[in-house]
Amino acid sequence: MVFVDGLLAYLAAYAGAFADVASLRPKVPATRAETERAQGLAGRDSAPLSARRLLFLLLFPLFIAFQIVNALCLALDHLFFPGFRRVAVRRPVFVLGVPRSGTTFLHRELARDARFNAPRTWELLLAPSLCQRFLISALARIDALLGSPTARLLAFLARGQIDSVSEVHPVAWQAAEEDYLALLACGGCFFMHLAFPSFRGFRDLSDLSRLDARRRERLLDHYHALLQRQLYFHSGGQLLSKNAVFASWAPWLARRYPDALILFCIREPAAALASQLNSLRDARRLFATFPEDRGLKDGFREHYRGWWQALAASVEELDPTPLVIEQEYLKHNRDAVMDLIYRRLQRHAAADNSASGCPGENGQAQSPAAAADYPTSRGSPQASAVAAWEIGENDVAPMLTAYGLLRSTAEHLREHGV
Repeated sequence: MVFVDGLLAYLAAYAGAFADVASLRPKVPATRAETERAQGLAGRDSAPLSARRLLFLLLFPLFIAFQIVNALCLALDHLFFPGFRRVAVRRPVFVLGVPRSGTTFLHRELARDARFNAPRTWELLLAPSLCQRFLISALARIDALLGSPTARLLAFLARGQIDSVSEVHPVAWQAAEEDYLALLACGGCFFMHLAFPSFRGFRDLSDLSRLDARRRERLLDHYHALLQRQLYFHSGGQLLSKNAVFASWAPWLARRYPDALILFCIREPAAALASQLNSLRDARRLFATFPEDRGLKDGFREHYRGWWQALAASVEELDPTPLVIEQEYLKHNRDAVMDLIYRRLQRHAAADNSASGCPGENGQAQSPAAAADYPTSRGSPQASAVAAWEIGENDVAPMLTAYGLLRSTAEHLREHGV
């Protein structure tokens, strides 16, 4: 049923893309337009039917066909690899927060530890199912014996597509990546909002509480099955997941995985929002959406407000409290942050072993040595980026209270331990 949800969402978004062409409809009254902006809605002018947009829409059925293939392969997993359903997801680590707050850096630093099992880009985009992964792995071994001609050709062909989204964060086929990309097959990936800004079905994915309860449970069940597949394919390990737009998922993840370690990455709201808007430049060109900066800013300002509120609510309600990490602190204190995380991991492991009657792990948990310094921004400096987008106090005022709570929580955890 979850795949039917996805197919219907793609078809509805696709049909709406042609119906919501500004040039073919009367102009929206100013008062209504302002109301839509206040609610964070995109409006019809977010995706006018330009030549580039028309080309994207003409090619989009190929994407839908590929997701149908993915859905069929995921269904076949139950026939060919039924054992994955018996895999337990124990003590997973979820890196959440707001976009552009250090989630990618922290995620990839943790993924360097061999104990963790983190999905790779190629697995999420090309092979979400076990059928596809085992087949591609077998073909890759054969290709390697022949000198990897196919791998080099595919890398060359994909380079343009990878570059189109690399401004959001660095992308590489073998790098640990956000596993919400595996939700593309069921239409549950918020990234599609950039392709169809006016379609509510994708826009509402920014806040899990907005979804119909039955669809939400189907999506959570499917996500759990994806995590089980990941552990099955790599023969275990401790699951490591990162999703910067999963702020609203925290309560549901905590209920499903009570032994999980949840990390929240935060950054000063205006700087985070400006960085996000800058990073979407190439995605806007790829999908030919958001031609006006104002529409993009208004829409993502509302998304950020919701994400900040969700993070603050989770810090107040969840027990144990998620570990909150400030980007600025992470930049200059990488080793201290990793030490804090590994001490929390050790405490979780000890509590789990005590509850199960199993002996604890020997020795101290050790974080991996630093691979590199925190990357500097490739865009404009923080202050000038905020000014360029005209992000003022009114834009971030609703976020500052949540930011203050989360920041004080981060400071408390640093001072008093985990």
